[in-house]
Amino acid sequence: MRAAAIMGASADEARVKELILDRFSQRHKLGEAAGGSGHLGFISVTRIHVWEPREVEAGGQRATEFPFTVETYTETEFLHEPDDDVYYTNRYGGTIVLDGSMNVLDFKCD
Repeated sequence: MRAAAIMGASADEARVKELILDRFSQRHKLGEAAGGSGHLGFISVTRIHVWEPREVEAGGQRATEFPFTVETYTETEFLHEPDDDVYYTNRYGGTIVLDGSMNVLDFKCD
């Protein structure tokens, strides 16, 4: 049986993204930030993409592992050309493992 069938449809995908954002924000500073020079910035998540899930075993039980990528953007007090957005964007990859009740069993992220 495919892991996607176990987890259901898009409502579950939204819940998975919420769980990823919650765990990600515990590890990475989001919101207002100041660089080493004291200039202000604001870091926000602009995109969470969940890839094809797969069945795994975690802690002796069946679970579903979701690979994901998170993209953040740092707004600064300085103006820059739109082509320079790549310099203010960071991408992180990882996995989140959930049991059938959507409890987080494991979370890994760069």
